[in-house]
Amino acid sequence: MNRTGASRRLTRVNRFLVVSLAAGLLLAACGGGEEAETGPVRIGGISDLTGFLAFLGQSQKQMVELAVAEINSRGGVLGRQLEVQYVDGASDPATWATRVRDLTGVPLIIGGLTSAERDAIKAFATGNSLYIWPQLTEGEGECEDRMFTTGPVPEQQMVPFVDYLMDDLGARSFYVIGSDYNFPRGVSAIVIPHIEEKGGTVIDEKYFPLDATDFSSLVADVARERPDAIFSNVIPPGAYSLIRQLNEAGLWNDVVYATPGSDEGWLSGVERDQIAGLYSSLDYYESLTDPTTQSIISEYKKANPEGPPITAAGGATGAYRGVQLWAAAVEEAGTTDPAEVEAFLDSATTDRSPGGPVRMVAETRHAAIPTYIGRFTTTGIDVLQPILPVREPTLTSCKQ
Repeated sequence: MNRTGASRRLTRVNRFLVVSLAAGLLLAACGGGEEAETGPVRIGGISDLTGFLAFLGQSQKQMVELAVAEINSRGGVLGRQLEVQYVDGASDPATWATRVRDLTGVPLIIGGLTSAERDAIKAFATGNSLYIWPQLTEGEGECEDRMFTTGPVPEQQMVPFVDYLMDDLGARSFYVIGSDYNFPRGVSAIVIPHIEEKGGTVIDEKYFPLDATDFSSLVADVARERPDAIFSNVIPPGAYSLIRQLNEAGLWNDVVYATPGSDEGWLSGVERDQIAGLYSSLDYYESLTDPTTQSIISEYKKANPEGPPITAAGGATGAYRGVQLWAAAVEEAGTTDPAEVEAFLDSATTDRSPGGPVRMVAETRHAAIPTYIGRFTTTGIDVLQPILPVREPTLTSCKQ
C-alpha cells in the first residue's frame, strides 16, 4: 500500500472514532445509552424480612414480586422488563433508615408495615423516587410530595366497621385498646368520637407495649365492666395472648371482639376454636369469590407454595396494587421519570387488584379501595358484607 492510501485509511478511521465518541457522549448525556433506554427497569422494595414482623413482611415482598412477574408477562413497562431489588428493614425503624439508602436511583420505592417505619424513610424515599406506602393507615403523615398510599384509610375501613358493630350487632358500650404506637392511637382518635356521636359509650381507652403478653388487668376490667364490644388494635403476637386469656377467663363469647386489621395470618397464631367469632374489616379476604381475586390467590400460591397467606393487614394487598397502579401511570406518562410519573399516578386506575378494582383519587394521594366486613370461623373467615358504596378518601390536608 502506498503512503497516500495509508493516509486516506487513517483519515476514515479517525472520522469513525470521532463520530463514535460523539455518539457515546450524547447517549450518556441523555441517560446512559441504549442499556438505560431498553434494559430492565429496577424498582425498590423494602419490608421486614426478619424480626418479629417477618411473617407480614414476607407476604408483602412476595406480592410485590408477583405483581412484577405479571407485569413482565404482559410485556413490562414501555417495552422494558421490571426487576425488583428488595432490602430488609429487620423490624426496626432505625434499620429502615439505613437500608433504604441501598435503593438510591430507583424510580419507585414501595413498602412499610408500621407508621414508625414509614416516617423513618419517607424523606429519603421521596427525594429522588416515588414512594408508595401500601399499609393500612391512620390517615396522617402521608401528604408528602411524591408519596402515595394504597392501603385503606379510616373512613373506608374503621368508621363503617364501627357503624356495623353498633347498627347490626347492637353494641353500645366499647372498650378501646391498642398497641402503643402511632397507628392505633390515630385510629382511636377517629373512632372514639364517632362512637360517641352515634350515642355509644367508651368505657376506657388503653394501650400496651408491642411486646406485651400479660393482659390480666384488662381481662379483669372486661369481667367487671362487661362492655358490649372490645375495639382492638392490639397487633400480633400480643393479640394472640389476649385472645387466649379472654377465652381462659370465659369471656370470649360474652363480648364482641373486633379487630379491623385481622386476617388469614391470624388463623395460624391462635387455636381456631378460640379465635372463632372475631370480627374484622379489611380490603381483602381469601374467601372473596370474584374472578380477579381468585386468580391472584391462585398465582400467589403457585409462586409461593410454602409461603404465608396473603396478609392484607400487612400491606401485601396494598403493595400488589401499588405496583400495578405505578405501572399504569408509567405507561400513561411514557417515561419512568418520577417527576413525570407523579402527576399520572395521582389518578391512576387498575382492575388487577385483590378485593376489586381501585383508583387513586386525584389530589388526595390515596385510593378508593373496596372493603369488607369479615367474621372468623373454625375453618376460615366468612365475608359478611361489602362496605358500600366504596368510600373515597377525603384527606383535604393533601390537597394543595
